[in-house]
Amino acid sequence: MVATGLTLRLAAALLPVGALLPPASAQEQYTIQVVTSTFTSGEAHSVPSASHDHMEQSPFSLKGVEDLQCMPYRLRSTAVAGALILSRCVQKDSATVHATIAADEAGVASAKVGVVFTIAFDDDARVQPYELVVSASGSLKNVSTSVEVKDENAKSLPLTSAGGKVLIHGGPGRTYTVSAKLDANVANEGSCCYATAHADAVMGIRLMRAPLLESAGLRPRIVGGRDASADQFTQVGALLQEGRPHCTATLIAEDTLLTAAHCVYERDINRLTFATGPNAWKPEGAFAVKAFRFPEGELGFRYDDKKLKDDIAIVKLHGKVGGTVSIAKLHTGAPAMSDVRDKKMALTFVGYGYQLVDNSPSDVGVKRFVAIPISELNATTFEYDLPDVNTCQGDSGGPAMFVLDQGGKKEWVVAGVTSGGDLACLKYGRNTRVDRYLEWIALDR
Repeated sequence: MVATGLTLRLAAALLPVGALLPPASAQEQYTIQVVTSTFTSGEAHSVPSASHDHMEQSPFSLKGVEDLQCMPYRLRSTAVAGALILSRCVQKDSATVHATIAADEAGVASAKVGVVFTIAFDDDARVQPYELVVSASGSLKNVSTSVEVKDENAKSLPLTSAGGKVLIHGGPGRTYTVSAKLDANVANEGSCCYATAHADAVMGIRLMRAPLLESAGLRPRIVGGRDASADQFTQVGALLQEGRPHCTATLIAEDTLLTAAHCVYERDINRLTFATGPNAWKPEGAFAVKAFRFPEGELGFRYDDKKLKDDIAIVKLHGKVGGTVSIAKLHTGAPAMSDVRDKKMALTFVGYGYQLVDNSPSDVGVKRFVAIPISELNATTFEYDLPDVNTCQGDSGGPAMFVLDQGGKKEWVVAGVTSGGDLACLKYGRNTRVDRYLEWIALDR
C-alpha cells in the first residue's frame, strides 16, 4: 500500500552512457534541471595571475619566464588550463553532462567543472521512494571528484552503504539537488618538469523507483496482523525488485498474477521476479516476470499514478507455478459488495511484513494476514478504518479475500487489491474492487 525513493556512485568508467538514458515513456512526477559551471585559473612567473569562469567553457593560458633551478639560464613559464561543457541531455528520469578539463603548466594551473542536478517533484506528487544513481564515466588523470546530495532543507544526505546507496522519498513540492565536481590542480614552481592533469567524463543521474516494502523502513506491514504458516495463503506471493521485497501479488492462474498498477508502473520488467513461500527473502520458488499491463484506456479504465485511480495490474510469468501452490478465484459479484459492507463481513488481507523477535522488527518480507471489515464502498474501490489494524507500505498489490462456499466446497475469493491509504497506516486503507474490473482482467486470459 502506498500513501495519498537512491544509489550514489562517482567513479571512473562506472556506467556506460546508454545505461543512463532509457527510452522515454510516461511522464514522471518530477522534473530534472541541470546547471553547469566552469572555472580556470593559473599563475606563471613574471606575469600577474588570472582566472576565468563561465557556464559553458573557460579556456585559459598564461606565459612568463622564470629562473630555472637546475640550469644557469631562464626558462619559459606557462600555465594552461581548460574547462568545457561538451554536451548535455535531460530526459524523463535521467540527465547527463559531458565535460572535459585539463591543466598543463610549468607554473600553477587549475581547472574545475561543476554540475548541479535539481530534482523538483510536482506539487501533487505522491509519496514514493526512489533510488538515484550518480555516475561519472570516462578517463581521469590527477583529477579529484566529489558529489553531494541535499534535500529540500539543504541537509546533506550521507552515503549509507558500501555501494553509496541513499534512499529518498518524492512527495508534494519536495526538491533534491545533486552537486558533482571535477577538479584538476597542478603546480610546478621552478622545477625541471611539467605537471599535467586531465579528465574527459560523462556525469549523470538517473532516478529509479525503489522497492516499496524494503524502502518503507521498519514500519509495520499488515498492522495488527500475524504471521502466516507455510501452508496458509499459498496463492499469495511477493513481487521482488532485484531480489528485494517490493510488493505482494496473487496467483489467479498458473502463470498469471493480480497486483496493483503502482507496483509495476515505471518499473524495469527485467528487475522483477515473483517469489512463493512465507518468506520473500527465502523463496520456495522464484519466477521471472514476462509481461505486465495496467489500464491504459481499455473499457474506460486508465491508471492515474498520482491519484491511484484504476490501480490494478496483471502480471504474466515465464513458466507456470506448480506444486502445492493454490490458485485464487476472483469475486464475480455474489455476494454483492454492498452486502459484504452492510453485514460487516471481515475480509482477510494478506501481505509481506516482518516478524517480531524480542519485540524488535526482524525478517522484513514475512507473509502476514489480518481480518478487517470494510467501512466505505465506492464505484471502483472500498475502504476500511478499523482501529489498530491496517495494511501498510509493502502490502501493495496484495489481496483482500473472503471464503465462499461453492456447493459445499469452500474457496478463497479475491474481492480487492491493496492500493493506498494514509501515510502512517493508522487511519484508513483503500483497495481496488475486483468485481468492477472482471472484463478488463479477462482481456488477455
